[in-house]
Amino acid sequence: MNKLKQNRFLQQVWVRYFLVALVLAVLLPLIFGWLGISKTWRVGLLFMLINGCAAFMIGYRIQKTRAPWYHILYLPVLFALMVVVRYADYNYWFVPIYFLLSYLGINTAYERRK
Repeated sequence: MNKLKQNRFLQQVWVRYFLVALVLAVLLPLIFGWLGISKTWRVGLLFMLINGCAAFMIGYRIQKTRAPWYHILYLPVLFALMVVVRYADYNYWFVPIYFLLSYLGINTAYERRK
């Protein structure tokens, strides 16, 4: 585990945010599908609750660590690609929602800093 923490590639900021977005936008929906969880629960629990809270926390952490703002785009873009590949068109509504929640997280962290 120490070797994993000391890996130079994983210490880069963009890699960590991209891996989190990859897990949230690609791996978790696939796991929920393989487990046979219904679409209603998948949309409600995963897309709304988990990904929504994660989008807010990503924005919050980006502001706290002073990472570049464009890291908030990883989750919405990967999710949009996943919708193209696998899900119904109404799921595109979550793309701007995730972006706005991330932006809200950035602004919340900024306001707390003052």
